[in-house]
Amino acid sequence: MEDKQIIQMFWDREEAAIGELDKKYNKFCFKIYGEFRLSL
Repeated sequence: MEDKQIIQMFWDREEAAIGELDKKYNKFCFKIYGEFRLSL
């Protein structure tokens, strides 16, 4: 799903937007978090 669609879901207050955001960015966020922790 495209970012614009996810953002629109948030504006429309659709609960499914959280799941879509998680599906798209969960792995990416954890990767950045892991790299950040290793750099400390």
